[in-house]
Amino acid sequence: MLVLVPVRPELRSGAGTGFGRTSSPPAVGTSPIGWLVACACSLDNSPVIQRCRFSGGFEDFCVLNARRTDEKYRGSYETSVMKRFQQFANSPAVLADVEKLFTLIVLNCALRNGDAHLKNFGIVYDDVLGEARLEPVYDLVTTSIYLPKDSLALMLNGTTQWPDSKVLRRLGETRMTGTPAKIRAILERVSDALSQTEIDLRSYIKEHPDFKEVGERILQEWAKGRQLSLQGS
Repeated sequence: MLVLVPVRPELRSGAGTGFGRTSSPPAVGTSPIGWLVACACSLDNSPVIQRCRFSGGFEDFCVLNARRTDEKYRGSYETSVMKRFQQFANSPAVLADVEKLFTLIVLNCALRNGDAHLKNFGIVYDDVLGEARLEPVYDLVTTSIYLPKDSLALMLNGTTQWPDSKVLRRLGETRMTGTPAKIRAILERVSDALSQTEIDLRSYIKEHPDFKEVGERILQEWAKGRQLSLQGS
C-alpha cells in the first residue's frame, strides 16, 4: 500500500528529510511548503520506528554514478537511477526495490517535484560487503508552486519535460520489466494515494486560512501532474 504522509508544521518528526535514517527534525514551520515536506513509502512488515533507527551505511546516486555534488542534475532516470540501482543492489528484495524505485519516480512526476536529483535517491547497507537496498523515501516537495516553469531534475525519454503516462509506462516496461497490468496498477496506486492526501490537505486549508493560497496552488499542481502523468493517453 502506498501512503503519503504529510508533515504539518506542528509535527516535528524526521519524516520530512530522511524517513529511512536518523536525522534532525526538519524546520518545516519556517515555510508554508512545510505541510508537504513529506515522505511516501511502501509500507512493509517492518514497523516505521525500525526504519528511523537505521544506523548503517548510505550512498546517494551521485556516488553510484561517480559524479560530484555539483553534477547532481546530470543524468537520466533510465540510466543514472533505474539501471544504476540494479547494478549495485544485491539483496533478495531487489525486484521489490526496483518496483519501489519506479513508483517513486512516478510519484515525483505526479507531485511536480523538480528536485528529484541524484542526491535524493540512495542505497543503504549494514556492511560494505553485505546487502544493498533502496533507501526509504525522503525530500519530496512540490517545487512547481514556487517555480512555475520547473521541470524534471534529470532527463527522461531524452527531455526534462514533465512526462505523460505513456513515457512512464515505457520506463516501467523497459527498466522495471513490468507487465502493462503491473504498471497500470502502480499508476493507479499513486493516484489513489494522492487523492487521500488531497483530502487531508483540503481539511488543513480549512483549519488554517493563512495557508489557503499555497495549499490551493499545491492542489492545482497535483491536478496537472495527475492528469498528465497518471491519466494521460
